[in-house]
Amino acid sequence: MEEELAFHLESYTNELIRRGVAPEEAARRARIELGSVAVQKENMRASLGLRLWDDLRADLRYGVRMLAKSPGFTAVAIASLALGIGANTAIFSMTRTALFENLPVPHASELRRLSWTIHGKRQPMNHVSGFVDLLNGDTFTSSAFSNTAYGELRKSGVFRDLAAYYPDGNLEISVDGNAESGSEDYVSGNFFSELELKAEVGRLLLPSDDVAGKSNVVVLSDAFWRSRFGGSPAVIGKTLEINRVPLTIVGVAPHGFTGLGIYERASVFVPLSLEPILSPGERTNRLTDPETWWLSLIGRIRPGVKDAQAQAALAGIFRQTVQETLKKRKNIDLDSMRIAVVPGSRGDNPYRHRFLEIDSVLSALAFMVLLLACANLANLLLARASARQKEVSLRIALGAGKWRILRQVFTENLLLAVCGGIAGIALGYAGRNLAPPLLGEPFPHFDIATVIFAIGMSLLTCLLFGSLPAWRAVHADAQEAMRESAQMTAKRSRIHLGKSLVVAQIALSVILVAGAGLFLQTLHNLISVQLGFQPQRLLLFDLSLSSDYKTQTKRAVAYQEIAERLGTIPDVISASYSTDPFISDYYSTSNFDIAGQPQGERVAWENVVGPHFFETMGIPFLQGRDFGREDTTVSQRVAIVDQQLAHDFFPGQNPIGQTFLGGGVDAGNIRIVGICGNSRFKDLRQSPPPTFYLFSRQIADYGPGGQMTYARLRPQSIRQQFRHPCTILCARSIATCRYHASGRRKSRLTNRCTPSGCSRF
Repeated sequence: MEEELAFHLESYTNELIRRGVAPEEAARRARIELGSVAVQKENMRASLGLRLWDDLRADLRYGVRMLAKSPGFTAVAIASLALGIGANTAIFSMTRTALFENLPVPHASELRRLSWTIHGKRQPMNHVSGFVDLLNGDTFTSSAFSNTAYGELRKSGVFRDLAAYYPDGNLEISVDGNAESGSEDYVSGNFFSELELKAEVGRLLLPSDDVAGKSNVVVLSDAFWRSRFGGSPAVIGKTLEINRVPLTIVGVAPHGFTGLGIYERASVFVPLSLEPILSPGERTNRLTDPETWWLSLIGRIRPGVKDAQAQAALAGIFRQTVQETLKKRKNIDLDSMRIAVVPGSRGDNPYRHRFLEIDSVLSALAFMVLLLACANLANLLLARASARQKEVSLRIALGAGKWRILRQVFTENLLLAVCGGIAGIALGYAGRNLAPPLLGEPFPHFDIATVIFAIGMSLLTCLLFGSLPAWRAVHADAQEAMRESAQMTAKRSRIHLGKSLVVAQIALSVILVAGAGLFLQTLHNLISVQLGFQPQRLLLFDLSLSSDYKTQTKRAVAYQEIAERLGTIPDVISASYSTDPFISDYYSTSNFDIAGQPQGERVAWENVVGPHFFETMGIPFLQGRDFGREDTTVSQRVAIVDQQLAHDFFPGQNPIGQTFLGGGVDAGNIRIVGICGNSRFKDLRQSPPPTFYLFSRQIADYGPGGQMTYARLRPQSIRQQFRHPCTILCARSIATCRYHASGRRKSRLTNRCTPSGCSRF
């Protein structure tokens, strides 16, 4: 700028000299004509926008100095903002992951999933695996389909193609002789092509792979590939064993894709045709049994086809398939069975409605906390502005405009908001890792979208808490503020704003305190709930037998031996096992048909348990007897029912000696031999359901591959005295024992484990 101004000054001087003006006079007249160099430079900087940047830098430096002069105020302000922004950021990341995040597949909005409903509480088929629920207590719903139904629906033509999948866990995956527990997805041969996914390395599964007896191949997830093979491309062609069945690795799934279930992350993907080979313990071949419904279906709807049109086209095919498959079923209203087409862009999330309720409450509370922080900070800034009123008035008296004052105030507020936002992002990241284990939800992603949300919240808070102080500053009376009584006058003019903020703070605080009181009351009520069993000094083990125990008969013997070995530990009073653990949001239901009576809407919860189960769990016996050695696979099957089932299904009668059909058993009756107390099964909020217990020794051909084992310790026992019980289990490679540590990686124990491997006990 100086060079340009000097050039203009010299040019005008030379022009005057050419006109005959003396050099000294020409230079003087040129300087007068050009004016002040400093003023011209300021005008040029303003025209180029540089003046605004200079003022902003000056405001930032001044704002930093002012905040540094009041460290107490600054710390309180940043902490308040961090709490509000951090809570909202953590909840946003959870909400986005659980409710709004699409699958990492191309054109996810085109995907549709299928589900069905039937009027009544009874399930129309023998066995349903996967998500099932009761809507309004009188409508049975599920997203599971049989392989037969899948084949018929695939012919509808409303989808480009229809793919099937089934997530399975508790598998033994062996890599170079080192076995570990993992999970897999059984998928149809067109699964990856329908999702339009490309392999990270190698190739993905093809329809030709999903033919029984043709090929034993497997596709790894990207996470499993990197953790077990170091991301080496040489993995293609190597052999991996699942349940002792060798499979050839043909490819790696794309990065970030671990299946369609938000709660289940698959380590490997195998063709559906391998299910009978990898899961030999099932009662029937699920691929050929039309009454076993287990597959989830997903596909891309054809362009121009509306969801209603697709549902109408599928309804006829589905109704015909159901009528042909389940026509022998009695007292089942098959005409009320309906198929539904639902969006599939977010994958398989059956508990979305539950998380939505939780998230709505948490979001409202977090936003109230943010509003309270902003109101508190605005009040502090108003009080702080009184001490700076003379400074602001002096600026106005010296010619500063309202926009200049407003910009200075908002710059300081923005500094506070930025610092609070940075602290809030750190707090939100920590909170995002803390909340999911408490809520039973998956860990959310903390990506650029979450950071942008936090930045937006910071700007919003700047407007919320900075507007009143800024308005107060630009409307100050400069002459009044310069007087001796300015402080008193400022207090009088500020009192109305202060009262309004105090009222807002009190109102928000009352709402939050009332909400906290309700939460504490709810927590107290849940703690005070009578569980029906004794949870004190009860250890829980999740057992996964190795593939050496392929038949349910061998599994039953192994579980019994494990329980007996646990019972030999000096500090263990008793040990037992069951297929379904209590208070885990996991349960099994069965139709309950009393012999000699017409079938109705009776549905009961069931559990297959081992010897000494009621003693181990502390469930009281009310009448009859416990399971005993006389109950074998060749004797009549027996059951123990709880008090609720006896009251609901045998009103005014003694159920002992009565027989019923249930528990997935189609032939023969089950005789009731005892009545036990009621127990909370699914969760703490639900009343004890009608439940019956079957004896594992008699149900050798029934039950899942993994079971939950309980051990009750003596009162004087402590965790340190019971830190190596797994050495008894691992001595003969019977099982892999995993101790549940809340929110942490489960420690895996094998026959090669050392005492240090059991450090979590």
